[in-house]
Amino acid sequence: MAEKDFNISITSYGKLRDYLRYFFIYGCYSREDFDNIRYFSSRKYDDELRRVRTILGDKYLKETIRDREKYISLDYSYYDTVENYLVETYLIRSYTHLSLSIFFNSYIILWENEELTLDEINEKIEGKISIERDLKSTTRRILEDMVSKGIIEKRKVNNRVLYKRKEDIFKNISDDELEALYFSVCFFSQVQYPLSLGKYLKDSLYRYIKYVRNIDIDSVEELYLFKYSNFQQVIDEEIVWKLEHIIRNGNKVKFNYFKDRGVEKQIVGFPIKIIWNNNYGKWYVKIITEKEDLITLKVEDIINIKKLKDKISSEVLKQTITRLEYKNEKKLKKVKVLFRVETYNRRNFLLDKVKRKNLNGKIELIDEHKFIYTIYTDDWEGLKPWIMSFGHRAKVIEDELYLDMKNEWIEMGEIYGIIHRTEE
Repeated sequence: MAEKDFNISITSYGKLRDYLRYFFIYGCYSREDFDNIRYFSSRKYDDELRRVRTILGDKYLKETIRDREKYISLDYSYYDTVENYLVETYLIRSYTHLSLSIFFNSYIILWENEELTLDEINEKIEGKISIERDLKSTTRRILEDMVSKGIIEKRKVNNRVLYKRKEDIFKNISDDELEALYFSVCFFSQVQYPLSLGKYLKDSLYRYIKYVRNIDIDSVEELYLFKYSNFQQVIDEEIVWKLEHIIRNGNKVKFNYFKDRGVEKQIVGFPIKIIWNNNYGKWYVKIITEKEDLITLKVEDIINIKKLKDKISSEVLKQTITRLEYKNEKKLKKVKVLFRVETYNRRNFLLDKVKRKNLNGKIELIDEHKFIYTIYTDDWEGLKPWIMSFGHRAKVIEDELYLDMKNEWIEMGEIYGIIHRTEE
């Protein structure tokens, strides 16, 4: 396919989600590795790389060579990368050039005029677009879509339907108040879910302040620095957003997801809770399956979801959760962790950090530098990243769990080329 013929648009964001995850979050896989991860062919890898390069440019791409293999990843710098550029990848839905042209021309026409009918808008658009076809049905569909999204308004006068731009909701807000609002949005758009919508709100406010109010706002760009910017949570926000609405309505869902290396599985059940793990930078969803098991699924493993017609009432749901939680208590796994600090340090800061997690564990003080924390959990996988965040200051005592974590550290070291396993 010639470069000029390559279409960066996609019908489903799911096609790009997996690639971005391994490309941005891990950044430790070569072109050849992708075939083993998710059965990515070399051509698909090249196409997705071209798509990302077209959207983001070369600014955020980083290339490294290890053992004669090229590893390309998305770059992130604590001081230089303030904006969550992954949000931009949501803007590549499959829109035709004609649809985009009608959309923007409609908005500009309504901005310049008070109120217009469909025929009046269509006539002006046809005067701007050179195409030998009737645009009226397409224009109507796009205008109605703009109305449903709250971009424009419509009203009926006698037998005429009139479209107009929305009233300026900021007209009674002073310039100082508007700037203060913008500063707040700059902050919360980086820390409060959903980050993608926050970013779009921030960009819209920026354009309004600069081009409608004619206020120089560039001097306050990149106002904040965030120590823990989990950019990657944006990748799964679309699925989380859908699950949030499904949980609210109590619908049953069919989940298609990846298990292990590219093996696709399916499970049906009621999603009941969405969890964000800031230590791991991952979303999780708790599900009551058809077999009445309470399981936790990583959102990053979900390929797609389908809302089913079956529903569960809030009262039945509460009773089911209580019964399953009691049942799961008998399956809890005991985890004992030895926490210790250096001899020149005191254990208090570790104790405070452990207590803040609020896992209802038991603390056994050994001396001024060490203590043992005992926890009972049904989610060992979810607990691991929290323990690993302590680094060398935390050690799991049980042999089985200790070896599990040790092997995971070794695997990460090998993948990133930090360590090399020796043959015995």
